[in-house]
Amino acid sequence: MTNLDQMFQQIEDLEGDLIALEQALVRIPSVNTGFMPTGDETPVCKYISDWLSKAGIESEILESSPNRGNIIANIDGTSGKLGLLFMSHTDVVPVEDEDKWTFPPFSAEIHQGRIYGRGASDCKGLLSAQLMAMKVLKQNGVVLKDGLSLVSGADEEHGGRYGFGWLAENYPEKLQAPFAVNEGGGSPIEAAGSLTYVLGVGEKGRLQIEIDVKGVSSHASVPWQGTNALFRLSQVLNRIEGYEAERDTSTSLFEHLSTFAIEHKPSSDNVDEIIKEQEEENPRFASMLRALSRMTITPTMINGGIKSNSVPEQIRLTCDVRTLPHQSDDYLRDELDKILEGIPGVEYSIDY
Repeated sequence: MTNLDQMFQQIEDLEGDLIALEQALVRIPSVNTGFMPTGDETPVCKYISDWLSKAGIESEILESSPNRGNIIANIDGTSGKLGLLFMSHTDVVPVEDEDKWTFPPFSAEIHQGRIYGRGASDCKGLLSAQLMAMKVLKQNGVVLKDGLSLVSGADEEHGGRYGFGWLAENYPEKLQAPFAVNEGGGSPIEAAGSLTYVLGVGEKGRLQIEIDVKGVSSHASVPWQGTNALFRLSQVLNRIEGYEAERDTSTSLFEHLSTFAIEHKPSSDNVDEIIKEQEEENPRFASMLRALSRMTITPTMINGGIKSNSVPEQIRLTCDVRTLPHQSDDYLRDELDKILEGIPGVEYSIDY
């Protein structure tokens, strides 16, 4: 048996330990609402640091803000260079209604071979696998030519301002590797009787829009004395719902649709028809094509009103925006101006 085969066998033998590690990480709530104080990633980092220490691997926790920890661990190589990053994140999205969960969201219950809990898939499962890989390499005394670094960041679920964005700005040398393994980068697509792996070569841009809708307050018993911002908001929402984004087929995936037995040459005129043909047999691929062929503007949160008997004077609508690689800030502003044209009392700002 080769050394590699022996390590693979060790990994099989460590299956129970790997499961227990992921369960432990899921049971540490690290919910990121996007509004400070939030995240609580440092307790997860401390658990990981203790776990790595028992495996003989040193680590450091870098906090971008109180309790917003980022953990970094290294196995050095003989060249003195960093060759590969294991990238992940420790924060998870909020739980909206725990009563709708079959199992409590932070219980990490095992049912029919799956771990159930917030973060089990995104992204503490990947993080657990990366940690176990480092442990096996370290305990087998594997000598690496170029170094391996695990970096698990905070705040991925809200843009990375306290995580990889902060690390890139303050500790760029810790991220300078030619290759990285992370949760993205591609996905398998089953089509035309075969399995094809689509490799991601870029990302859609992510921005957040705050749309402030203003009216005039009055007592709710005499609403005609005011201007209800909610009614103006309804106009905004109707405009966004009816918005037809420009169709675009310039991303590289559309050059290779023949791989998926799609004979039509895609264009902005026929891409929706191509997507419709895929939706029944391959809905996942159809969804990917839809996302890559247009910008999206999605309302996600509403905040406003001060009392049940008062006509609201101001409402704030938050929208998630995903732009295609070639679409600039000016393009987004032009589209927003068109959407909101003619609705009084409306202003917006863009958060990068």
